[in-house]
Amino acid sequence: MDKDVILIKKHEIIDEMNRKWKEKEKIRKRGGLSKEEEDERNEIGSDTESLFVFIASNRERISIARPERVRRYDFITEYKGYMNRVQVKTLHRFGGDWTLRCYGGRKEAYTIDEIDFIVGYNCAYDRWYIIPSSEIKDSLGILIIDGDNCRQKRFMGAWDLLKYR
Repeated sequence: MDKDVILIKKHEIIDEMNRKWKEKEKIRKRGGLSKEEEDERNEIGSDTESLFVFIASNRERISIARPERVRRYDFITEYKGYMNRVQVKTLHRFGGDWTLRCYGGRKEAYTIDEIDFIVGYNCAYDRWYIIPSSEIKDSLGILIIDGDNCRQKRFMGAWDLLKYR
């Protein structure tokens, strides 16, 4: 695929995600979600997953597959024989900072036995965090503070972790 086409598609997806994110923030301030608004919120997660697949497969050359049955991970990635179970999440605003939710629909934390990586995307800043499951330690969330003091800074854009682990 042509590099310019990849960039255009990526920016189109990011623009749409940012539009949805702004709408979501308005809803949160108002204090509740209708059925339509809840569907819109779920679309943001789907958009994040689509963008992950797009970047990982086109830019990073990582093979990606969805599990056949419902699992606690979203994707299986493969690169030169290295395979990983990956859960993809959109970061959420928490106060002035961002949080990466490390749990699924049952509000149970992901464990090392269930996933190898949790990948978080901050659509407001177009930043990816590829975090090994050993770092989340069965936590329900990770606070991500953008800046030099961020404990997770070493995982920002760390796509190579998906290749050689």
